[in-house]
Parts: sequence; structure tokens; C-alpha cells
Amino acid sequence: MFRPHPDILFGQTALCAPRTVDGLPVLAHDEATLIDRMSITWGREDHWDQPEPATIRFTFFDPTTDWALKIGTNNAIGLGVHVSIRLPDGHGIAEAPTGTYVIFQGFTTKVEAERRRVNTTAGKRTGWVVTVTAGDRTSALGNVPFTFENWPPERMIDRAIRLSDRAAGVGIRQFYFDADHVNGTVSALEVRDLTGLDVTQQLYTSFGHQWTYHPNRNVVIRIPEHRFPDSPHLVDTGDGTVIPRMPDLGDWTGTEDPIDRAVHVGTAVDGCTVESDAHLSTDQLSYVTRVECKWQNRHDANRTILTYQTKLFAVAPFRTLKYDSWFDDGITVDPVLQRTADKAFYQESGPHHPAITYRTKPFSGFTDAKHAVWFLTPAERRGYAFLSGSPWIADLGGVPPIVTPCGGTITYAAGEWTVTTRLLRGHRTTIGTGLTWAVVDGSLTWDAPAPARRFADPVTWGDTWFIRDPAIRTA
Repeated sequence: MFRPHPDILFGQTALCAPRTVDGLPVLAHDEATLIDRMSITWGREDHWDQPEPATIRFTFFDPTTDWALKIGTNNAIGLGVHVSIRLPDGHGIAEAPTGTYVIFQGFTTKVEAERRRVNTTAGKRTGWVVTVTAGDRTSALGNVPFTFENWPPERMIDRAIRLSDRAAGVGIRQFYFDADHVNGTVSALEVRDLTGLDVTQQLYTSFGHQWTYHPNRNVVIRIPEHRFPDSPHLVDTGDGTVIPRMPDLGDWTGTEDPIDRAVHVGTAVDGCTVESDAHLSTDQLSYVTRVECKWQNRHDANRTILTYQTKLFAVAPFRTLKYDSWFDDGITVDPVLQRTADKAFYQESGPHHPAITYRTKPFSGFTDAKHAVWFLTPAERRGYAFLSGSPWIADLGGVPPIVTPCGGTITYAAGEWTVTTRLLRGHRTTIGTGLTWAVVDGSLTWDAPAPARRFADPVTWGDTWFIRDPAIRTA
């Protein structure tokens, strides 16, 4: 099992964990010490929403007067906040070659300090209990103004570079979107009273996309369509227990740096180890029957055009998804609209799996580094988990138990992690029959005792329908 602790650095302060005295946590008398939970909130509530910037909040004990002075002299806001975990040797995470994986980076937005007397390793000491709130780097885009500017018609790639240049002080390494239409032309844009965050939202909306900020890669990137041809693998966890696990997958968007070309981790989630609310819900956005795009046609004096796609056999009243696009030519607008309609009518149609909560305390940590990274990354990406034993899969119409996080909370307190994540379904683009005993590895049993190879407790016959490859791999 793997139980990482967060390394928190902000300003020039590095937080240490509480010391242990007589088996109890005690604050250090000579170092800043994390004393209350660290919590990250991230993502979006709905699969068509643009996300809110991630935020972090934590409390520590400062035995000096440093942070009280920073507050008193207006030097506490806008300081960098960097949170990472250290991965074990042989972790297998391609985007963390040094063994350090970043789960948050941003800037302080609020700092509060209360003078208090506490127990420390040197007895009672008076110091400051400091609570820090910070937003990720995209929150700082809201402080990048574009006042009284008019941007000319240009290629989409040039507009993205214009945004990146203006937002350079925020420190985001790159803004990535699908390469299919980088040379598509866009209409003039009046950016009066807009911010960098507003312009970012409009850029990705022009593609019918949502965006996410990945803290370890330090990029803003479009949220991928959650579809793939890869089948889950059967993996022997080391003691003969076999569980389905998703393979690592690459993303075809954004390849400027080697880290951008690194695969996103796939993992297995044991349905017996997570909690979930016992309900399902749906709304109109889960059953879209019409998609409309509003744009300005440069071939017709920039006249505003409304182009739409209607789902086959759909009848009025339609459930309509609308978006505005900068693109100014039907040769670009039409394929983007088609892709958005396919996503709305099929890939994102129907209810999604209820949110799940994983707690490390009952299980002494995460199963391995990939399991930890999957739960602790506050960004949507092409990293999927096979959720074995979910009771909701049959209720969701037999969709694959393949999910990816789209938002939630990541909390560290008293040496343990609690992660609640909202889920989106993955969609496999290949079809075929599932496993049968006739093709599965002959050493595999259903539930024979060790040392025989056997399916893990959460695996159901329903899960095996979505596994195409009968080979058993080692973890």
C-alpha cells in the first residue's frame, strides 16, 4: 500500500508534518507545522459546464511572527503555493520522472492569522495559527485585464498565442486545444471589460469544448472526449488476485514538451472500497436532442449565423445545447458542430455514475502509486479506472464500468486522505463479446483460495462482459 503525505511550499515557507511524541501528534516549536486539514476543491458539477478554478485551504502553526508581519505589511496575497507528493521507487508514472508529482500550484487569495498558545515539542508556546486559501493558476487569469482592446480577424493559433502572451505573468506553460483547426480563421473580438479567464472560456467554447488545468503538467488543455478503443486488462496484483484495470492512455492534443507526450495513468478501483450515495439523477443536459452554434460569417459581411444539428428521430420540443464560436467560416464551424453533436447525442447522453469516496484509513493507503495519482489529480484527463463491482452499472443501461474524475474534493487530515470525486463514463469505440471460460487463462478461478489465481472479490460476471483480452498481466 502507498500512503503519501503532501509537501506544501508557499512563499518561502515549507510546512512539516506534526511530530509524534508518545504516539500522539505534536506541533514543532521551531518549524511551521500543518495542524488542520488540507482540502482541494476542483472541477465542474455538470459535464457541459466550464470548470471553476481549483482552490486549496489549509491551516498551520507558525512559531515565529513571519506570517503576521506579512499580513500587516500587505505581503501575504499573491504568493505562490505548490503542493506535491513523493512517489515510491518504480512508481511507473511517466509524467513524474523525478518521482515528484504536483497536485496543486497557484497563488494565495486569502490569509488569516490568530494568535494562540499551543502544545509543542518544547512545551507550551505562543505563536500564530494561520489559515491560507489559494486559487490555482487559472484563477489568476481573472486578474489579467483586456481593457479597450479590439483583436483583429486572425487564425485560431494566433489568437491562442495572443492570449498566452498576455497571460505570461500567470505562469501557465501552455494553452492546448485540438490541432485539427489551429489554422481556422476567427472573427474580430472586442475584449473590452473581459479578463484572461473570460477569453480562455470563449476560446474553448468556440470548439464546443470545456477546459481543465493540469497542475503537474502546468498546462490548460481541452477536456478530451471520453472515448477509446482500448480494452481493460486483467492484472494479477501479486498474490494471485486478479482484477480488471484500465491501461495508460496518451492524449493526442498538446505535444510541445516531453511531459505532454507522457501517458495518463489508468487504474483499477475496487467497488468494495469506495462509498457512494444510493441514488441516480438526470436532467435535460443528459438527453440533448439539438445543438446550436452561433457564429459570424466572414463571407457574408460578418452576419450572425445560427447553425444547428438535430438528433435523428428527435421531435419538438427539443432539448437544446447552445454555444457561441469565434470561427468565421462554415468549413470549420460545421465539423466542430458535428463533433459536438456526436458528443451530446451519444457519448454524454444519459445519467452518469454517482460520486464515489475513497478513504485511505481503512485500507492503510492507496493500493499503489497509479491508484493514488488517479484519485489525487485535480484535473480531467485521459486517465480511466475500471470500477469493479459497481451496483449502478446495470441501472445505467449496461454501460462499461469505466470512469474518469470530473471534480470533487481532495482532503488530507491526520495523516490520511479522503477523496470524493464526481465521475463521467468512458466510451469504448470497439465492440465484441466479453470473456468466457473457454478463452480465459486456464489458471484463473472464480473464488478459489490462495495461492490459486482468482478474481478479486468485487469482480462480477457483469464486469467480465467489458473485458476483451483474456491474457493476465502482472501489476
